[in-house]
Amino acid sequence: MPANPSSNFLTVKLWTLQQRLTLALSVLVLVVAGVFSLSLYSVQQRALMADIDNQLRSAASMARELVAEDYHDRISGPQSVSSTDYQRLADRYLRLCHALGIEYLRSLMLVDEKIVITTSTSPDGNAGNLTHSAFFARPAKPESYRAACARMTPTYQTSDDLWGRLRVVLLPFRDQQGRPYFYEAGMRLSEVDRQLHRTVFQCLLGGLALWGVCLVASVRLDRMVTRPLMRLTDTIGKIAGEHPGLIAEERGTYEQRMLASSFNRLNRALQDKITGQQHAQQALQESEISLRESLGEKELLLKEIHHRVKNNLQIISSLLRLQAHQIDNVETKAVLLDMQNRVHAMALIHKHLYLPENIASVDLSTYLKSLCNQLVRVLVTTPGAIQLHLNLAPIRLEIDQAIPCGLLVNELVSNALKHAFPAGRCGEVRVDFHALEDAPGWRLRVADNGVGLPPGFALDHLTSLGLKLASDLARQIGGRLELGTGPGAAFELECRAGGE
Repeated sequence: MPANPSSNFLTVKLWTLQQRLTLALSVLVLVVAGVFSLSLYSVQQRALMADIDNQLRSAASMARELVAEDYHDRISGPQSVSSTDYQRLADRYLRLCHALGIEYLRSLMLVDEKIVITTSTSPDGNAGNLTHSAFFARPAKPESYRAACARMTPTYQTSDDLWGRLRVVLLPFRDQQGRPYFYEAGMRLSEVDRQLHRTVFQCLLGGLALWGVCLVASVRLDRMVTRPLMRLTDTIGKIAGEHPGLIAEERGTYEQRMLASSFNRLNRALQDKITGQQHAQQALQESEISLRESLGEKELLLKEIHHRVKNNLQIISSLLRLQAHQIDNVETKAVLLDMQNRVHAMALIHKHLYLPENIASVDLSTYLKSLCNQLVRVLVTTPGAIQLHLNLAPIRLEIDQAIPCGLLVNELVSNALKHAFPAGRCGEVRVDFHALEDAPGWRLRVADNGVGLPPGFALDHLTSLGLKLASDLARQIGGRLELGTGPGAAFELECRAGGE
């Protein structure tokens, strides 16, 4: 049972318009949400960091105001500041940190090529616990401060310390001796990270909401566009199957109506063309049947003509034979017998032509075999004295070449049988007929091992009627009769296609 083209058409499931649209919108939403989130994240991060940097710079400036103007001028070693004064400054810094919401405040100074701490804040938020750095202690990473000493410009950096991930500002100054010192303020970035994470989360929620809107839009577009197209596709599948006269529904949007209308016009034109081709094919078949019948009639008529020509030639041959029996003159009798053989050769051609498979051409091997055997039966008086050797290839010739070729063989074989073996001499006659190897065409050779040709014999000065006729027949079929080599007489004829 043949498969339904409609079902085959619909089972080849590719990406539908809704799927493509949903995928495209999803990718677009993802890209837009990603770019917007990254941009908003970067902008808000820069804004928050700028606020923190300003706040830390203000805190560092305020920390400098809490210290005497000559505080760093008096520092020369670990005993330059009493523990009481150092503790008092730690208290002040701690209160300032609480007031400003920062993690720590401290100052550092380059003394004798060493970075030392000159003021500090307790990391536990209680100066009384004495957990802050000692006066003149070395910081954990002095190399970063040495770089700031070289620049002597406000430095902002993010670092990880015992307070966690911090944003730090270094505010540089010089004492009266030209030694650099810094006020350092640090603030945790945990609040910044929370705000940034909240921003990313809000962006993701917005992206999800936008994606939901896109899904709703794709479903709506599916109802407006995809479903009418699927209905039209289903109709096309049915038309391609068992319902060629089906009409697509012209409804929906303007474009969909125009598409369905155009398809209907195309389908009608196609059906009209198919119907016209079917009528033309039917007419062609009827014409072919009529031509075949006419050709059969003509073939039958042509066979009948060949049959009647063969019968008429047989009658003429019989008349010639009867006439020859009534004549006593030997020369006249021989001429009549030659004429009888020639007529018989032509009659034999027409006999082969009206056979069922030989309406336009003759298998010359079969024809020559019949002709040569007939000549031996008629012209050889002593049975078995002359042997006939035939080497004939199955080559078919048209009637315009078959008749002259048969007459030519008749003359050459008759000449050999009558003149090559005088006084009852025994011998053999060979007839070779085969195709050329280097070009389209054929070659004929008739030879005997008899007494041979008389001295001075030349094809240009023939006196025998039979050989003259053979030479003329050779020219008629586009060849030239030539003498061959052999123990007796040998004649050769080569005929190429087109008379070359």
